[in-house]
Amino acid sequence: MTVEEQVPAVRTGNVVAFGVNVDERERVVVVAEIRPEAATDLRGLRAAVRRVVAAQHDIHVHDVVFLRRGTMPKTTSGKLQRRTCRDRYHSGALIVVDDESDLVEGRRRERGA
Repeated sequence: MTVEEQVPAVRTGNVVAFGVNVDERERVVVVAEIRPEAATDLRGLRAAVRRVVAAQHDIHVHDVVFLRRGTMPKTTSGKLQRRTCRDRYHSGALIVVDDESDLVEGRRRERGA
């Protein structure tokens, strides 16, 4: 995926993108785990994700959500669960990283439209 290849702070194999309806239009959300040692400027990382997706795919990213390591929904065999991730995004049940202290603690934050 574009984000994994071009944003080094993102953990490979731990990125999903999905659509959400906002104001009766479908918008793109990117959810990714980030490496703790790389997460010093979350605003800059969000901008980087938006920038690479726009450049490679000509798509505007509505929201970028970073997760604490090990919290991306996966099957028991390790496959990403995009639908579960989207459902948790809508319900505010993702353990998101909003600042550096969240990388260790992990906090649930309401996200989504």
